[in-house]
Amino acid sequence: MKIKNKNLAIFLQVLAILVFGIVLLILVFGFCALVYTTCDRILGTGHELEPRLNWQYHVLRVSIFIGLIAVTTYYVYKSKLIAIYKATWTMVPTAIALVSIGILTYQRPYLSYTLGSVVILGILAYLYNARKSWMYYLSILFVAIALLIMGITGTDI
Repeated sequence: MKIKNKNLAIFLQVLAILVFGIVLLILVFGFCALVYTTCDRILGTGHELEPRLNWQYHVLRVSIFIGLIAVTTYYVYKSKLIAIYKATWTMVPTAIALVSIGILTYQRPYLSYTLGSVVILGILAYLYNARKSWMYYLSILFVAIALLIMGITGTDI
């Protein structure tokens, strides 16, 4: 379906990216819980491990999840999907990166915001140099602003 009104078409694209991006984030973080639960059932919860091994167990679970997302992201970007789908998926790795930074540095908020800003600026620089569509910028900025607001207000995920 081709929409003749350019402003309406852009509005619908923005709406689609935001709505489906949020749905994707909910599904992916649900998938994260599934990965963690599966690891817990196969390997145990990690609580029975010696304290020095507990962090290694956590790193293993996170690595499995991030590895699965990285492989999926690679195939999404290498596919022949149109830009709106790829831009919508861009929310996922961006949110995972920022949430991971926040979790790792939650005791030092200034460090969380600094590292998060560096990641966002790096992604934006890449998008600019690669001459990507405005839709990618929208996805990145939406995630960054939403997580910044969550961080400032003290909202937990």
